[in-house]
Amino acid sequence: MASEKKWDGLTLVSAIDMSGGVRGTGVIYKAVTYAGNIAAVGSGSAGLLQTQAKSGQQITVGWTGEMKYIAAAAVVAGGDLVVTTSGYLTNPVSGSVVVGRNGDIAATSGSVSRGTFNFANPWRWAPDSHNADNLFTFATAADLTVSNAVGKAVYANSGDFHSGVIQHASGVLVTGATSGGTAVAKISGPVPARAGGVITLGRSLTTTNSGHFAHATSGTIVVGKALAASAAGNSGGLFNAAINLISPHWATSSEDVTLA
Repeated sequence: MASEKKWDGLTLVSAIDMSGGVRGTGVIYKAVTYAGNIAAVGSGSAGLLQTQAKSGQQITVGWTGEMKYIAAAAVVAGGDLVVTTSGYLTNPVSGSVVVGRNGDIAATSGSVSRGTFNFANPWRWAPDSHNADNLFTFATAADLTVSNAVGKAVYANSGDFHSGVIQHASGVLVTGATSGGTAVAKISGPVPARAGGVITLGRSLTTTNSGHFAHATSGTIVVGKALAASAAGNSGGLFNAAINLISPHWATSSEDVTLA
């Protein structure tokens, strides 16, 4: 079921003509600056244009909440978003400023898509193995931009989702890529994870053959703990988890598989 868009806005004066154009190619839903121009980079962007006007007239810009945007490239469901040339939004690269996250439906290049944003508190994206976010990059051998890819466990050596056959998972997918590209995963810390069934708050987690996360049971490898419960029957949905793939351990006691 589609969610109801809720956002907070501010009023600016347009420095250029923002009165025309078609959604997707025109100015509506693109990022703008406080000076009333179409933005080129995330830093300094005020938000996403919600109304159209001629030069010198007032425009409404959404700065936080759930809003529509124009994608400059394919973005996986749940993927981070940064502002790029001509007010479009795209996938982050090292050092870029993240202003939001794509919704549950993957975006295609040029599409009018939906995401959640906070232009007032952006953060700088740095996907190296030594940063505080515990992110790392790896080469993909499979298409990791498929639906519901973000939040799944991946195995960096194979460049694919975790299969449950070879060793343990390397990380949780944050930004996908097509085969032969470079994807980003998180090895430890809080992260949205993809549920393989109903998840209970506080339960220890393990990975399944498809890269989903499920309740740990005796004899499975514990890789984290659920920070939130999933919705009833929420197989394939995202939930918040605390992951530790640096030092996972075998579930050997009732404390490993029951509520904290």
